[in-house]
Amino acid sequence: MHAELGATPARCAKTDGYNYREAKSMISAYHRPTKLAEALALVARASPPTLPLAGGTQLSRSTRGAVEVVDLQGLGLNEILIRGDHLEIGAMTTLEQLHRSTAVPPALQQAAALEVPLNLRNAATVAGTVVCADGKSTVTGVLLALDATLMVATAPSRSAGAGAPSTSGARGNPRTSTAGERRVGLGDFLPLRESISGSLITRLTVPQNPRVEFEYVARTPKSPPIVFVVVATWPSGRVRAVCGGFGDAPLLALDGVGAMGLIPALRNALHDADDYRGSAEYRMAAATVLTQRCADRLGLALRGQETQV
Repeated sequence: MHAELGATPARCAKTDGYNYREAKSMISAYHRPTKLAEALALVARASPPTLPLAGGTQLSRSTRGAVEVVDLQGLGLNEILIRGDHLEIGAMTTLEQLHRSTAVPPALQQAAALEVPLNLRNAATVAGTVVCADGKSTVTGVLLALDATLMVATAPSRSAGAGAPSTSGARGNPRTSTAGERRVGLGDFLPLRESISGSLITRLTVPQNPRVEFEYVARTPKSPPIVFVVVATWPSGRVRAVCGGFGDAPLLALDGVGAMGLIPALRNALHDADDYRGSAEYRMAAATVLTQRCADRLGLALRGQETQV
């Protein structure tokens, strides 16, 4: 079984079996709390090293030697709810739940289906996917385009000290509770994953009013994308665009009013996107076509942008 979901989210590797040789760690104790405060107290301990356990599809390799794990399945964090103008997704919601939910935007459903094969979608959780995401994570890319926020709970003794996630840049006022719950924008969270410890994501919130479109290119329909593009638009005219398929995390290429400069922004984000799976030139050319497809379905006019740099 694997640690997934947020206490020490540095360096996660996807696998479908516990690889002791790779992890160089062994589970010495198993905990299954039924209250969030109990789980937080366990993962906040300095010793023994304690990792949260969610869907069991991703392994945190930040700890060597014996570790204790905290199974989060008893916390009831697996619902998808509509609350006003936002969609609330529990941290333990599986990717298959996300894929099948009619409350979820079609682009996010499609991204969930592409993230991992079906057998892993039945176990992998939304928050675990975000915590361990690399640049090929389509779910994280769509959530980033939708400007999703995370509710991150920290044990009371740590909520005002080291290890508490920053709320800098998050929209709205931070929500607090006895567990030290804070609202953190996904864009703010992704660069902090390797430094945050002793915390648990409880849920994600996604605004209901944007329209979002997702396109990708891969070697086969079920392969990880070589490049993908997500474009979201708001009734106010706000446009956010994200690209991925390479690197450590999906990249936010544009967040502004109107589609002016959309294709140049995406091409600029892909300028150094060279790896063994594809060249930057190929990704920039493909992203231009993918962006145009998204824009056409969203009613965005991009005429002339194809030749801009």
